[in-house]
Amino acid sequence: MTEPTCRSGDGSSPGRVQTTLGAKLQAAPLDSVRLEAGDYSQTLSAVEDLDYIADASADAKRYGTLTFTSDGKRSPYAVSAGNCAYADYLSAGGLTELALAYVLKDWLHVDEPFGAYMLIKEIYPFSDLELLKKLADRLYDAGVPFAASVKPVFYNTDYPAMQRYLQALQYVQARNGSIVVDAPAVAATSTAGDGSLRGKMSGFIELLADNGIAPLGMGASLFWTYDKVYASQGMSFFDSVFLAPNADGRHVWTPEASKSFAFSPYVIPFAQLQEFERRGTAPRTPLPLNLALSFDLFPNEAAMDEAVDAISRSWIPFADLKNGTHKVLTDRLTVQSSGGSLLIDGKPLDIGKRERAVDEHYAYTACRADQLCQAVRHSEPDFDGRHRLVPCRIRPLPVHRLSTLQTKIPVSRRPP
Repeated sequence: MTEPTCRSGDGSSPGRVQTTLGAKLQAAPLDSVRLEAGDYSQTLSAVEDLDYIADASADAKRYGTLTFTSDGKRSPYAVSAGNCAYADYLSAGGLTELALAYVLKDWLHVDEPFGAYMLIKEIYPFSDLELLKKLADRLYDAGVPFAASVKPVFYNTDYPAMQRYLQALQYVQARNGSIVVDAPAVAATSTAGDGSLRGKMSGFIELLADNGIAPLGMGASLFWTYDKVYASQGMSFFDSVFLAPNADGRHVWTPEASKSFAFSPYVIPFAQLQEFERRGTAPRTPLPLNLALSFDLFPNEAAMDEAVDAISRSWIPFADLKNGTHKVLTDRLTVQSSGGSLLIDGKPLDIGKRERAVDEHYAYTACRADQLCQAVRHSEPDFDGRHRLVPCRIRPLPVHRLSTLQTKIPVSRRPP
């Protein structure tokens, strides 16, 4: 059950809110309930301690519908009047999130239009980059604009694996994909002490820009916005952030309010939306918020084909991120989009950049004897069975082995 509420400054209690709304609440039986909101509906399992709206003032606006399975009784999901509102129920990962968004849109007096965005996540330098390119081709051919949330790399950015990563992102951008920087894996103990996150994020943004890639925002879990260190050091570059529900995030320090952004779509898995039933073939009711529907990068081509087919059958009119106004600002440069154009320091970006050759015989390590270190090299099988080079790990070398250390250490070479 949610509490009746009014906007701050009204000095309201739950009783006063009910009076303002003319709302009469009754305890609901322990029963499954069907919720309808916008174009979608979902059957909720038995909800405990649910007070449903038996009646409300004629002036109160009704939102959605609850239908009880046992007796077919119907009531509004929520009501609002003036600065006050009441919603029956909210649970994570269900249609109630979308239903409540319709209420909040009016309660906060938001008049701007919203859109749906396609977001591809879990993209790393050692992902199957050829599959990523095929996905970009498939979505381009289907007329579906999308954003790729890419994992940042802070070290060894001159490695061939990194150059392949950058080339794949250039290709994605050329196929009508937009690039956003995914939040790095963080731990409270490491971030609070060294203060290095800002420099690392800035360096990756500038690396992308130097390679003709225009990041338009960031992707992060909600807890980043409440964390003083993460918000100030990791998010301050962006005015646009895709925000996803928390998983196992930990806080360094929690302020009284979260960091806000000019543009912050709420991220839910595409599969979650598929769990809702929809009236008609195509969506008809405008969304009450900017919503990003996400996929993790697929494990194989069959899974990719199945997902792209589902996207096409959804008839959702996905918006193109770069058609909006977004800005990313570091101490050295400015990246922005406007009306479909990408700009770096005010200059239009040529997204038709050709791939450069990657050095397949790159020496991954060049240690000097006085560094007392050795390279640990290994390879791992990739998705297609080939082997991929993994960045070297450095460990101390015992002094008695110093004489055997080579200035140049041979490296594994990737098979053609």
